[in-house]
Amino acid sequence: MCARGSAFFLLGRYQEAMGDLNHALRLKPDYQEARNVLSKTQEAIVRAEVAKDAPVLAAVSAKPATTAEPEVAAPKIEPKPVEKASARSVKTKTPAVEPKLSEPKVTDWKNDAKSAAQHNQAGRDLLSQGKYREP
Repeated sequence: MCARGSAFFLLGRYQEAMGDLNHALRLKPDYQEARNVLSKTQEAIVRAEVAKDAPVLAAVSAKPATTAEPEVAAPKIEPKPVEKASARSVKTKTPAVEPKLSEPKVTDWKNDAKSAAQHNQAGRDLLSQGKYREP
């Protein structure tokens, strides 16, 4: 009941929250979480009632203010004519050669003298230097 009351409180459905939280406290009077959420719910109800009775200070218009500046038309751009090429005259581009990343160094972990803590620290040091691809 407390979980559902908390959910109702978060949804702003305060009357339903109060009912569930009061029921949870009837079942278990020392349920502190239910007491906390119930007091927050009661405070929210009071704030909602005060806000409802408060006078409206100003009305806000949803329409944007009109500007005195005239609208400027975007310049017209004429499309360039496209030349059609025959299938034989089209040359294929050779793909650019992408640089290969260095292969990660493979370590023989069984014969390595470093401990796991030393490897961990070495990795942290490289990470702090921004060397993500270093072995």
